Amino acid sequence: MFQDDHEQLNTNRPNAPLDAGCADLKPMRVAAQSTPRKVAGAIAGMVRDSGCAELHAVGADSVNQTAKAVALAKHFLADDNIRVVTDIDFLTVQINGSERNAMRFSVRRVLN
Repeated sequence: MFQDDHEQLNTNRPNAPLDAGCADLKPMRVAAQSTPRKVAGAIAGMVRDSGCAELHAVGADSVNQTAKAVALAKHFLADDNIRVVTDIDFLTVQINGSERNAMRFSVRRVLN
Protein backbone atom coordinates (compact mmCIF):
# COMPACT_ATOMS: atom_id res chain seq x y z
CA MET A 1 0.00 0.00 0.00
CA PHE A 2 2.69 2.54 0.99
CA GLN A 3 5.95 2.54 -0.88
CA ASP A 4 9.09 2.15 1.17
CA ASP A 5 11.56 3.65 -1.29
CA HIS A 6 11.82 6.96 0.56
CA GLU A 7 14.81 8.23 2.51
CA GLN A 8 15.05 7.25 6.13
CA LEU A 9 14.60 9.87 8.82
CA ASN A 10 17.94 11.53 9.54
CA THR A 11 18.65 10.95 13.22
CA ASN A 12 22.18 12.37 13.17
CA ARG A 13 21.33 15.89 14.29
CA PRO A 14 23.94 17.55 16.49
CA ASN A 15 22.78 18.31 20.04
CA ALA A 16 19.48 16.48 19.52
CA PRO A 17 19.70 12.72 20.04
CA LEU A 18 16.36 11.18 19.11
CA ASP A 19 14.47 8.15 20.30
CA ALA A 20 15.19 5.23 17.98
CA GLY A 21 13.30 2.01 17.36
CA CYS A 22 10.19 3.38 15.70
CA ALA A 23 10.41 1.19 12.60
CA ASP A 24 7.50 -1.05 13.67
CA LEU A 25 5.18 1.89 14.26
CA LYS A 26 2.00 1.92 12.18
CA PRO A 27 1.34 5.37 10.68
CA MET A 28 -1.83 7.28 11.49
CA ARG A 29 -3.79 8.51 8.49
CA VAL A 30 -5.22 11.96 9.04
CA ALA A 31 -8.34 12.96 7.13
CA ALA A 32 -9.47 16.44 6.17
CA GLN A 33 -12.33 16.03 8.66
CA SER A 34 -10.05 15.02 11.55
CA THR A 35 -10.18 17.20 14.65
CA PRO A 36 -6.65 18.56 15.25
CA ARG A 37 -7.03 18.48 19.05
CA LYS A 38 -7.98 14.78 19.01
CA VAL A 39 -5.15 13.92 16.61
CA ALA A 40 -2.76 15.92 18.82
CA GLY A 41 -3.81 13.86 21.83
CA ALA A 42 -3.12 10.66 19.89
CA ILE A 43 0.29 11.96 18.80
CA ALA A 44 1.18 12.93 22.37
CA GLY A 45 0.13 9.51 23.65
CA MET A 46 2.20 7.71 21.03
CA VAL A 47 5.25 9.86 21.76
CA ARG A 48 4.89 9.24 25.50
CA ASP A 49 4.53 5.47 24.92
CA SER A 50 7.00 4.78 22.12
CA GLY A 51 8.98 7.98 21.58
CA CYS A 52 7.59 8.67 18.13
CA ALA A 53 4.55 9.01 15.91
CA GLU A 54 4.12 8.94 12.15
CA LEU A 55 1.23 10.57 10.30
CA HIS A 56 0.26 10.41 6.63
CA ALA A 57 -1.87 13.07 4.95
CA VAL A 58 -3.26 13.18 1.40
CA GLY A 59 -4.63 16.48 0.13
CA ALA A 60 -4.29 20.08 1.22
CA ASP A 61 -7.03 19.98 3.88
CA SER A 62 -5.59 16.82 5.43
CA VAL A 63 -2.08 18.31 5.48
CA ASN A 64 -3.49 21.44 7.13
CA GLN A 65 -5.21 19.42 9.88
CA THR A 66 -2.05 17.38 10.42
CA ALA A 67 0.16 20.46 10.75
CA LYS A 68 -2.21 21.94 13.34
CA ALA A 69 -2.28 18.66 15.25
CA VAL A 70 1.52 18.40 15.34
CA ALA A 71 1.79 21.98 16.64
CA LEU A 72 -0.79 21.26 19.36
CA ALA A 73 0.92 17.99 20.32
CA LYS A 74 4.18 19.87 20.77
CA HIS A 75 2.46 22.09 23.35
CA PHE A 76 0.77 19.13 25.06
CA LEU A 77 4.13 17.38 25.41
CA ALA A 78 5.94 20.54 26.54
CA ASP A 79 3.70 20.51 29.62
CA ASP A 80 5.45 17.23 30.54
CA ASN A 81 8.93 18.58 29.62
CA ILE A 82 9.04 16.41 26.49
CA ARG A 83 10.62 17.97 23.41
CA VAL A 84 9.95 16.67 19.91
CA VAL A 85 11.19 17.32 16.40
CA THR A 86 9.17 16.79 13.25
CA ASP A 87 10.46 15.82 9.83
CA ILE A 88 8.15 16.22 6.86
CA ASP A 89 8.63 14.53 3.51
CA PHE A 90 6.73 13.14 0.54
CA LEU A 91 5.72 9.59 -0.28
CA THR A 92 3.46 7.88 -2.81
CA VAL A 93 0.40 5.91 -1.72
CA GLN A 94 -2.09 3.71 -3.58
CA ILE A 95 -5.72 4.77 -3.15
CA ASN A 96 -8.42 2.91 -5.09
CA GLY A 97 -5.87 1.66 -7.60
CA SER A 98 -4.29 5.03 -8.37
CA GLU A 99 -1.10 6.59 -7.09
CA ARG A 100 -1.41 9.73 -4.97
CA ASN A 101 1.20 11.95 -3.39
CA ALA A 102 1.07 12.16 0.38
CA MET A 103 3.00 13.92 3.09
CA ARG A 104 4.59 12.06 5.97
CA PHE A 105 5.02 13.80 9.34
CA SER A 106 7.55 11.94 11.52
CA VAL A 107 7.41 13.16 15.12
CA ARG A 108 10.21 11.98 17.41
CA ARG A 109 11.07 12.63 21.02
CA VAL A 110 14.35 14.42 21.68
CA LEU A 111 16.29 12.68 24.43
CA ASN A 112 17.46 15.04 27.18
